[in-house]
Amino acid sequence: KNNEAKTLFEGLVAIDPRNDYYYRALGVIFHKLGDAERALKQFGYAIRVSPRSPAAYVNRAEVFIATGRSAEAAGDLRKALEHMGARDGALARKARALLGVVTRRR
Repeated sequence: KNNEAKTLFEGLVAIDPRNDYYYRALGVIFHKLGDAERALKQFGYAIRVSPRSPAAYVNRAEVFIATGRSAEAAGDLRKALEHMGARDGALARKARALLGVVTRRR
């Protein structure tokens, strides 16, 4: 079903290219399909559309971690934490935990 979801979200991006959620969804799909570079591009687009939204930074950091790019992951996680709001408690805990993992690796 990943290919159907990819087609759906590609269509949604075409209709509404300013919605960061659609790019993040595509990033997750590409990551699941094993295409890390395309996933990173989609998360990059989400960040460009909504640079103050922390979720895309955390998502992109997860792909960086999976591909052994700890320094880039740490940068994204720090950026995400800068933009966390009161409603982002669970996401902030995840970002801090991931940051702890990547900073211990170096």
